[in-house]
Amino acid sequence: MPLFFWGRVGVYYEYKSKAGCPTLQYGSYSSAPPGEKKPIRERGIEVLYAGGLSRGVVGHMVPDLNEFADFDADRLTREVLDDLLHHPKKTTEAAIEEYLNRIGIHYPDETLREVIRKLRFLDSYITSFFREMTVKLLVENGVKVTLYGAGWDVCDWIDHPNLDYRGVVPAQEIPKLMTDAKIVLNTMTWFKDGSHDRVFNGMLARAVVVTDTSGYMKEEFTDGRELVFFELDQLMKLPERVKELIGDEAAMQQIADCGYAAASEHHRMENRFDEMLRIIS
Repeated sequence: MPLFFWGRVGVYYEYKSKAGCPTLQYGSYSSAPPGEKKPIRERGIEVLYAGGLSRGVVGHMVPDLNEFADFDADRLTREVLDDLLHHPKKTTEAAIEEYLNRIGIHYPDETLREVIRKLRFLDSYITSFFREMTVKLLVENGVKVTLYGAGWDVCDWIDHPNLDYRGVVPAQEIPKLMTDAKIVLNTMTWFKDGSHDRVFNGMLARAVVVTDTSGYMKEEFTDGRELVFFELDQLMKLPERVKELIGDEAAMQQIADCGYAAASEHHRMENRFDEMLRIIS
């Protein structure tokens, strides 16, 4: 019987064809009241970000780097993170394999997968970095952000006047909060060909979703029609794009309406269950 994973195949994103497991995207589990339609102009939250920051805990995920006898794991860590910082469209898996190949190591698939599994903390480090920079860049450039999630209290800018940090709430409450947001901000958990439920929940809450891109997202949506894209390697452009949106409520409402229609028809959990049934039948 096939094994299903949401968004990726295990931790081996680049090796899904070798794993032989079908890949399904996230769907929405929105609990917003059916049919609730609060116009953009009446919403009280300018930009909402709901998600944790792992910077303060990721250190506990790091294995004993001395267990890697074939290479200097400390050097690999520094160089792979630097590679991802400068090439954020690249997967962590690809960056690790490319580094190993550069130093003359070509592991069999099973060995490579095990090395990647042990180095998954790199994924958390780079995801946390860009997540923090995205929110920080907005608030430092005059955009008011309402923030929910664990781990943000480690940031030295948490008391910024443009940031309203409201701590942790149960995940099932987030879709309801989205119905009072003009913009729902999303950053991927380093998915390069997948999505996140924040995207679809935000659309079904009739907010404008602003998100970084992935291959799958670009196949499914058009920038400025159902949602708004930004690129991690062009992050400095994001504040101006968000300010332009906030200044044009008519355009925001049009995007929100198109996003709701697309998510309602194609991206609910029922759509994913139908796809699962099709694959196994």
